[in-house]
Amino acid sequence: MVIQIYNHKIKQLSLFMTCFVLAACSSNRNDMNYINNPKVSFLLHNKNSMTYELKKLNKNFTVSVLFSEYQGDSYQRGVLLCLESIPVIAALSYTSVKNKTFYNILSNSAEHPIGLKLFAQNSHIKRNQDMVTTKIKFAQLDNEKLTQYLISLNYSKDQEIARRSSTFYYKNESMQVIEYLLPSIMNFIN
Repeated sequence: MVIQIYNHKIKQLSLFMTCFVLAACSSNRNDMNYINNPKVSFLLHNKNSMTYELKKLNKNFTVSVLFSEYQGDSYQRGVLLCLESIPVIAALSYTSVKNKTFYNILSNSAEHPIGLKLFAQNSHIKRNQDMVTTKIKFAQLDNEKLTQYLISLNYSKDQEIARRSSTFYYKNESMQVIEYLLPSIMNFIN
């Protein structure tokens, strides 16, 4: 048990250091106007799976789990979607533990993208057609852990980023997914 905890802490530190170095190295591409780029706008407004769209940009796609935890009767999961180990999307998903379908998806996904299950052909899960896209500052992220982690990657609290919020439904269950497109996405957009 102690070895597992130790290995988990080493993995977290390794992920942090890798992301920190890569974010610092890619800062020259972190254009403050990236939100106005037509390809970024396409990613924000496209109803497809973000996983699917990111894999079209680069096949070297990974998910890094920052946290998964209970908050009262809710379960939430914060992740980074990375291309070539560079975080390009930070995502927060949460649902009530009473929503068995979505709770199972979130709690059993490990380092797999939830989009694979949400957009599976026979899942019968539907996304609300009214996705909300906005510009916010890093200081306005919906989760303090996510905010602190991203600020540790040398992003400014005042820097604007793109935010997309979606609600998914299955029967009488729902799950909220919030995706933040990071400026580093420009490393993969021509």
